[in-house]
Amino acid sequence: MTVFMKLIVFIAIFWGIATLGSAEEVLPDLRRTTVRENLQNLGNLFSGNPDMRDNASLRELMQQPVYRLYQEQIRHKWSSFERNIAKPMRAWSRQNLTSLQVETVVYPFSGPDLPNALMMFPDAKTYIFLALEPSGLLPDIRAINHEALILSLLYLDQSLESFSEENFFYTTEMHDTITKNPYLNGIVIPLVTFLRLMGYEVLTYRPFVILLNGRKKYLTAHDIATSKEFSQGHFSMELTFRAPRGIEKTLIFLSGDVSSQRFLKKNPGIFSFLNQYDQFITFIKAGSYLLQIRHYRYFKNFLMRKSMAFVMDDTGPAIDDFLATGWTIQVFGEYKGTIPLFANRFQAKLKEIFEKQKPQPLGFPFGYGNGARIILCKNPLQKR
Repeated sequence: MTVFMKLIVFIAIFWGIATLGSAEEVLPDLRRTTVRENLQNLGNLFSGNPDMRDNASLRELMQQPVYRLYQEQIRHKWSSFERNIAKPMRAWSRQNLTSLQVETVVYPFSGPDLPNALMMFPDAKTYIFLALEPSGLLPDIRAINHEALILSLLYLDQSLESFSEENFFYTTEMHDTITKNPYLNGIVIPLVTFLRLMGYEVLTYRPFVILLNGRKKYLTAHDIATSKEFSQGHFSMELTFRAPRGIEKTLIFLSGDVSSQRFLKKNPGIFSFLNQYDQFITFIKAGSYLLQIRHYRYFKNFLMRKSMAFVMDDTGPAIDDFLATGWTIQVFGEYKGTIPLFANRFQAKLKEIFEKQKPQPLGFPFGYGNGARIILCKNPLQKR
């Protein structure tokens, strides 16, 4: 438990959760709240933003000591992330990726890492994320139990600890703090929080499943209420949001397993869905080297056929796969090897490429430790 968590639990006990009042007193009738208003209020609440859309009761809740402490923490983390990671990453992207002219980005094993995708590819219109985590139910902010709310703030704060400093989520930590949390039962809240922190307005939230033919079937409230799986947040989702300069974007989060032995049983339509998109960029960061494992070979081969380029660290497909098929390779940063957990994934050929091209350091963390590195691989068979 972090120092902040201990402090906030102490304060919650000292003041008493009851001082926040009952749910009926502080969170009034929610039937007048639209989905869009709910999205904005959730983003504001979890991002520490004081604008609660003229909702006096929620503004009152945000004056409580527990929330004030959380607000200080989230602002500190995001300020550090902006200064040490976001600002230099945006500058690097402008210098090195602008020529790709990408409209669609596919991000396997993404988790809720929307900030990196938006900073690397700010002009894209569609972001397709694939991960095991459930999307999660969108809670109605005026029906939040206060104890659950405090726990949610705790869990979200802890999940952002490593991300704000190292620029990736630890899988086991994310599982404990997000997917197993009784309130943060998926990644929709972290995603909405990130969008608000980055100045975006969230417009819509639509849960769906992918049919065998690759088409989306949007879920109704009745579908979710009558399914044990759906009622626990296990479905895919679509978020639309508006950029500060007014361009509407779409995030498609595909919740599922893309390993060769699982996707036919659980997600048979997922590749038909992805096949509808042409000329996309595949973005990979801190992907646990899954695309170098035999069980993900089908998915890897699909991505290499369809992608116009890969922007990745060394956890994407092995560099030998690109060399064997004539891809052009440009490296950035430094490659000092892998962390001990993945010592068997060291790539001697990749080390040779770094030594030959002699790139400059990135200036921001990217991927696992032992030096930050980015590898840009362009497909010779794709038109650009």
